[in-house]
Amino acid sequence: MNPLDERPLYIQLKNDLLDQIKSGIWQEKDQIPTELELMELYHLGRDTVRKAVSILVQEGYLIKRRGKGTFVAKTQFSIGFEPLISLRYALQVRGLEETNVVLDQFIGTQPKGIADRARMPQLKESMRILRLRVVEGRPLAMEESVFSSQGINLEEVNPHESISRFLLQQWGNQIDRIEQIMTPKNPTKVEREQLELKENCQVLALERWIYVKKKESPISYVSFVIPMTEYDFSI
Repeated sequence: MNPLDERPLYIQLKNDLLDQIKSGIWQEKDQIPTELELMELYHLGRDTVRKAVSILVQEGYLIKRRGKGTFVAKTQFSIGFEPLISLRYALQVRGLEETNVVLDQFIGTQPKGIADRARMPQLKESMRILRLRVVEGRPLAMEESVFSSQGINLEEVNPHESISRFLLQQWGNQIDRIEQIMTPKNPTKVEREQLELKENCQVLALERWIYVKKKESPISYVSFVIPMTEYDFSI
């Protein structure tokens, strides 16, 4: 540890351990030194070591296995509620590369089935974007976004960037409430093909509706479909 560094020791230790993961010194599934070994190696107290390791566990870089030890987590990204906020931001924090493949994009009056699902039956001017979210070159999720033109120029929406962040920036002060549900289901043929799913793999549909003040219908709807194996229920 650097005595000239003003940051807390547990932060210095956390960063040093993270460097060993990112540099490949510790590979995926490798067991890291025990708590006692880290204490002796870095000449630090138990609380400092424990706090540093706990942060890396919370951030998804390490995983603890009862009775076995602490291991480097898989590089795949386990999703909690991040996609309903900003998946891109959550991935960037973890140093993972994410790209968006636009499968469909439409501005106008949505078909009845889509409008009903989005709870926007009377909406005339809206945008729908269907995207495949790809992480580290692997298809991770299918995302459908439907939102009204209220307060925004639909032509300014960039489907290759974070739609959630853009919409929240536009509507932030007006948002009244957000409703979210999760539903396990069998994938559609398109979802199975796009996500490259195995025969018996189920998916989880995470849906979100954003309501603004003085409006009965939502102004935004997002459906995020991911394999059940990718979702982290502990979050």
